[in-house]
Amino acid sequence: MPVATMATPSTRSRYTYDQFRQAAQSSGLLGEFSDADRSLAQQNPDAGMSLLGYKRDWHNATTDADRELANLGAERIRSSYGSYIGGDDGSHYHLESLSPNMFEYPDAPTYTGSGYGDTAGDLLDQMINYGDFEYGPAPEYESRWDPTILELIGGILNREEFSYDPATDPLYQNYRQQYTREGQRATADALGAAAAASGGLPSSYAQTAANQQANYYAAQLTDMIPELYQLAYNKYLTDYDMMLSDLGVVQGQEATDYSHYLNDLTQYNTDRAFDYGAYLDRYDMLSNNMQAAQSMDDLEFERFLAELDQYNTDRNFYYGQHLDEITDQQNDFATAVDMAQLGADYGDLRGLEDLGIDLSALRAAQEAATGGSPTGNPGDGGDGGDDDGGGPEGGNPELTAEQSTANADELLAYIRRVPGLTNENRAALIVQAINNGRISESDAQRIASILGIDV
Repeated sequence: MPVATMATPSTRSRYTYDQFRQAAQSSGLLGEFSDADRSLAQQNPDAGMSLLGYKRDWHNATTDADRELANLGAERIRSSYGSYIGGDDGSHYHLESLSPNMFEYPDAPTYTGSGYGDTAGDLLDQMINYGDFEYGPAPEYESRWDPTILELIGGILNREEFSYDPATDPLYQNYRQQYTREGQRATADALGAAAAASGGLPSSYAQTAANQQANYYAAQLTDMIPELYQLAYNKYLTDYDMMLSDLGVVQGQEATDYSHYLNDLTQYNTDRAFDYGAYLDRYDMLSNNMQAAQSMDDLEFERFLAELDQYNTDRNFYYGQHLDEITDQQNDFATAVDMAQLGADYGDLRGLEDLGIDLSALRAAQEAATGGSPTGNPGDGGDGGDDDGGGPEGGNPELTAEQSTANADELLAYIRRVPGLTNENRAALIVQAINNGRISESDAQRIASILGIDV
């Protein structure tokens, strides 16, 4: 926030000093401007033109009240722009006393916030109300092969031990029918051949031959049992292997399904981790933005404090200047009093008159005492003539050479310090000092030579 500081005004004048001089000369009023008024007009031509206007009003006034109003207006200009007043007729110079309570300065800056504080507050509210992370449930695995696998494992684990019974073996029964049929045919053929040989008569030979054929085929059937046993055992083993193979196939499919589930679960975890990371990133971004807003708010406040500190520094500085101006004014007034007193000591009463001291009564008394011719020094009562006493070079008999030299040096310093003195004024002051017995003729010639004038 910018801080207003007090600085010397730098407004552009509407008039120039030359324009003021021309206007004052054409009005015939330039001679009425005191040295202070002319100095003010040089520094501020607008103020000079305002003074000229009030002087015209004063001359054009037909009543004392109108002249007083014109004079008050001119005094306001002198007081406002030059810190002095000019007296009843505006020809004098009186400093208007400054005081500490005249000091004016803009109000101190106030901090109304940077706007970043509101932003930080909004971001903090978003963080507080950010909410918990939410995500859909993870996929669950449900096997479609569990009943089949359990059934196959049950069949394998609960399978009966191998046993062989020819009576329950269909293949054995098939062979038994076949060998029985072949035995019966061989027995019938043997009985038929024996009967033909015996002329149709039964015989033991025929019966024996028939029994031998029946026994042969019965023995052949019995010999098939070990082979049929091995075939049955091989089938038992083959059925076991097929059950194991079926279990392997089902378990393989189960593994494939579970692998697909694991892929889905992995992708779910990846997506959830990504979304959770994005959730945290958004929260961190809010936090970072809030911290940035707080930092900017702190920076703006630090800038305000720096500007406030500069404001206080500037105000103290300009208040110190104001006090210095008061001191300078007091010193200037004391110097003016000293110089007026010094001038009066040498017969120059203008300094006292510029201070507003009314010397009309004193001048009247001097004129009465001297027969109508005012003396240079109102306090010595002399006629300004030379004194032929025993002093140095015919001057004041009580004046020593050292006093004369000191008084001459003091007079020289005074003449140099008083502005606006002409050579005639300077010469008159030196003559008055001689007449008043304050300096000797030789010291008068010495300072006149330094000033480059004749006395």
